[in-house]
Amino acid sequence: MKKFKINKLLVAAIVVVAVIITGTVAVSAATAFVESQSIGVGNAVELALSNAGINESDAEITKAKLSLKSGGFVYTVNFRTADEIYRYELDSKSGEVLSVTVEPVTNGSGSATGTVSLDEAKQTAAKTLGLSVDNCVFTSVKTEREDGTKVYEIEFYTVNGDLRNYYEFEIAACGGAVIKYDAEENIAPISAAAVGAGVVLTEDEAKNIASERLAGLGLNPEYDKTELDYEKGAAVYKVGFISSKDNSVTEYEVYVLAFDGTVIKTEYEYEAAGVIQTPGNNNGQGSSDSAGNSTITLGKAKQIAFEDAGVNENGIRLKKAQYERDDGRYVFEIEFIYNGYEYEYKIDSNTGNIIEKEIDND
Repeated sequence: MKKFKINKLLVAAIVVVAVIITGTVAVSAATAFVESQSIGVGNAVELALSNAGINESDAEITKAKLSLKSGGFVYTVNFRTADEIYRYELDSKSGEVLSVTVEPVTNGSGSATGTVSLDEAKQTAAKTLGLSVDNCVFTSVKTEREDGTKVYEIEFYTVNGDLRNYYEFEIAACGGAVIKYDAEENIAPISAAAVGAGVVLTEDEAKNIASERLAGLGLNPEYDKTELDYEKGAAVYKVGFISSKDNSVTEYEVYVLAFDGTVIKTEYEYEAAGVIQTPGNNNGQGSSDSAGNSTITLGKAKQIAFEDAGVNENGIRLKKAQYERDDGRYVFEIEFIYNGYEYEYKIDSNTGNIIEKEIDND
């Protein structure tokens, strides 16, 4: 009988190939089974885009597949917009977002295209107030997402002698526009004599003091209202003012001690309409409700409300003019008093249509 000499290396190679093929078939079979029990790659992409607040038309899907990780099977969904790169991992059965990373698209120099850095946002906040970054003590700087858009939230204070001024800013990462900011300036201690001393000043006197304080800051907003309140046991008049310009509204509140007229602090809140931009939306000039863009200005929204009410703008006391999200869409809320009646309007920011209106006796 003829004997054949067996090449041990050849046998080993055949075994390895068989194991690889068997393993590959096993993994493929497992993957096919998991896919049949999962949400599907299409739904995974839809869930990732929805979580990011990005329209499919604004995204380029670079990867969408079922992958085996150490913890089990997950959907990996990667996509990019004009300014950001998103990487998602979702549970294959529930669609739960397991992890997400967002990075800016960079150009050849390594800087983000169309996106301002955190340091640039801090400089914008300081510059808005006429300050230098070196004179600001930053207490909180973080990145958040509002309706799918990246926003920088920045908190800081400045020192003015024995007094401190506190500020909170929201700045759009895409474009660097100031969305809103709150301020508490010249916060002074309440004197012991004012605690429990009762009310000495009249509302008109408090109003004049508050007006003079704002005038000293170069401000001339419209008077809104005065309320009597208590701060740490001392009677305080809160004198409110409001001003609006184009797409922004600023509300002021001056705190005046009812005992001796000392201004213990001045608060103001600035909010701009339609400044949040999302990549690829023509710098916020489009008409996408989900992105928060506005096709009409705040001034136009006020004009629509005034004309519908049939009132003369010169005789109006404006109470509120604000841009906000309401039931999934962006609206302008306009509130004002005219001839003893209080008017409240909600106006669609894209169409200018009146959504709601109320008229009550003031």
